[in-house]
Amino acid sequence: MYDPRMLEDVKLRATGRLIANYALPHQLAAKHFAARVKDIEIANRHQPFGEFWNDIRTYVTGTILSSASAMEAFINECFLLPNGELRNRISNFEAEFWGRNGIERLSILAKYNHALRLLDKPELKDIDGAALAHAQALVGLRNTLVHFKPLYDAPRDTQLELEQNLRACSFPLSQYHGAESDFVLQCMSSGCADWAVRTSADLVRVFADQTRIQTNVAEAFQ
Repeated sequence: MYDPRMLEDVKLRATGRLIANYALPHQLAAKHFAARVKDIEIANRHQPFGEFWNDIRTYVTGTILSSASAMEAFINECFLLPNGELRNRISNFEAEFWGRNGIERLSILAKYNHALRLLDKPELKDIDGAALAHAQALVGLRNTLVHFKPLYDAPRDTQLELEQNLRACSFPLSQYHGAESDFVLQCMSSGCADWAVRTSADLVRVFADQTRIQTNVAEAFQ
């Protein structure tokens, strides 16, 4: 006969902790935001500039931030995977990863290259230069949005370099903001959103193909 106390006993003995991984949720959020941008642009294709622009900017911004966050969360999860190959290559993980000058403090792409070196693999520039260039542009755009500074004077050299790098990525710019607008505004488009999602997926794929780490997650990114 079933005794409810049996379930309570299992609850007491089967204690544990649920660990949150966020690389894939960030990427799925980016995909969702990018799809919303496309829907809004299609719905307002023949409409004059209006309030819907605020929704476009919101969702494109969300796509960019989430895509870049997915790239960083993925490599962090690769390092932190219990008994994972990367973690086992680090003799004093607490100090070398979490320490004052540890791996955790490196930039996103520096973490990928550090991981590849630990695994005796070529660096990103030698594996897929195009994927690296797109990822650098995405991180630069993310940083510009996160640390945004309105430019009332002439654009700074760093902004001009970022614009050049983004133009080289060849995604369609906004149909609502032309050359007279700040380039960040020109990037608020479904073309940019789709590019951000692809860029994150491509970088993760390149890394996973080389290392065979978290390949199931990398496949779900696509």
